[in-house]
Amino acid sequence: LKIMNLKLEAETRKKMGKKAKDLVDDGFVLGNVYGNVKDSIAIKVPFKKLNTVIEEAGRSRPIELTIDGKDKHTVLVDEIERNVLTRKVHHVTLHAIKADEKVTTGVPIKFVGEAPAVKTGKVLITILDTLEVEALPMALPEFIEADVSGLEEVNDDIRIEDLQIPSEVEVLQDKELLVAKIDIPKVEEEPEEDEEIDAADVPSEHGADEEDEEGQEDKDKQEDKGKGEEEAK
Repeated sequence: LKIMNLKLEAETRKKMGKKAKDLVDDGFVLGNVYGNVKDSIAIKVPFKKLNTVIEEAGRSRPIELTIDGKDKHTVLVDEIERNVLTRKVHHVTLHAIKADEKVTTGVPIKFVGEAPAVKTGKVLITILDTLEVEALPMALPEFIEADVSGLEEVNDDIRIEDLQIPSEVEVLQDKELLVAKIDIPKVEEEPEEDEEIDAADVPSEHGADEEDEEGQEDKDKQEDKGKGEEEAK
């Protein structure tokens, strides 16, 4: 467990909507604070400082947020919006919490060790990368470790119940859920070869022309025969 030491300073934001774009151009990230506050607070935060803090905090580490140099709040990162093309953060939503009230959030799973099965050509498949937990803010772990060094054979697995969960943290998911398992590598099937077609079975353009000419000759003969019978009458 860790001590909350991440700090972030922000200012209240008066510009809203399209007018707030000027703040982004000036190097700020737009944000909102909700939860344990009287009303939602619109804020602006310097991009460089925010980017550093959220990378360290993830979604489970509490942050001490100071607004306008005086109002202090304990917050968790709730949502991060990024530019589709540049992946740069352009908006952040922070959840203000009470230090003495439990919160529900996601804690990342960190895979450690090396699975012996992988060395023999098998595949390690990770199924879960986050645990949904409930705990007091100060008891939230930065991550939960999953040690894969005991996975030796196909179908060996790790389930939530196998993880070392701090006693102050309650996992909200089924303890039987798979976290990771060993499987055999998939073999890609080779595409079926196209069946060879006998050239004799495919009519050529020349052959088609000959058939058309023969058909026309037969038709002309029948017409001549019909005319001869009429003249005989």
